Amino acid sequence: MPSQDEGRSRTPAADEPLDPARLAMVVLLGIVSLALLGVLDHVSGVEISFSIFYLAPIGWVAWVGGRRPAVVIAVAAAIVWALVDRLSGRGFSHPLIPLWNSFVRFGFFFLIAWLVSDVRGAHLRERRLARRDALTGVANARSLLEALERERTRMQRTGAALTLAYVDLDRFKAVNDTLGHAAGDRLLREIALALGSTLRAVDVVARLGGDEFAVLLPETDTEAARVALGRCLESVRARVRAAEGIPEGVGATIGAVVFRKAPHSAEVAIRAADDRMYAAKHSGRDQVSVVTADEAPAPASAL
Repeated sequence: MPSQDEGRSRTPAADEPLDPARLAMVVLLGIVSLALLGVLDHVSGVEISFSIFYLAPIGWVAWVGGRRPAVVIAVAAAIVWALVDRLSGRGFSHPLIPLWNSFVRFGFFFLIAWLVSDVRGAHLRERRLARRDALTGVANARSLLEALERERTRMQRTGAALTLAYVDLDRFKAVNDTLGHAAGDRLLREIALALGSTLRAVDVVARLGGDEFAVLLPETDTEAARVALGRCLESVRARVRAAEGIPEGVGATIGAVVFRKAPHSAEVAIRAADDRMYAAKHSGRDQVSVVTADEAPAPASAL
């Protein structure tokens, strides 16, 4: 399937690392802020303490950019403060005292940068865990809903088609019954890998619970969806064949809806894809069934 995300601009999620250009801009803004603080510190005179304000750009850069940029800002803060001291004309009893003061200040700024970036890292890890399925490592239902809402909003703006597929494993219970739940868990991880291995970076694979998965394909029309999901199914079949001792008939049924108009909500879209998957189950398992919704599916209360 030709990649449809070529040249496409995608807004990064809040927990994604900044690209080098944006990271450089964050550092530059931090340095400019320190320069302005240095000017204000110099103008206010030696009698008024200004030290706490130097922590603001350090903390901001550490939170937004991470530890390495924050260390750069910590060094810059120590240098700015040393220059302000020098320009103030303060006298010292020994020529090495200004050097010592700069070293101590840098140590203090470095400690703040380290602590803030450490808290930020823990925060990001918690965010990722909250949006990942603990067993398979793919997105969970909450993350899928968020991604669906983002793409639904984008669809209203761009008018591009959106595909959502519902994946249900066939005869998965037989795996647990004959090989045990540990084997079933291993197979679920393999299925998650199989689904994700043929998709684009902008696509989303999510585990909804049990042996049910969803695949979100932004800006994907009917023909492209059939090709992409067909490759997903072939990848699943290959993983099942490679797994040892898997009972006969274990596979996957994929039902997908291509939305040409934005659905009323993420939940409505999931329900429509789920209905398509069950229709495919009734007509024969181990297949991909794709339908196109030219009108926005109605919410349940309107049915």
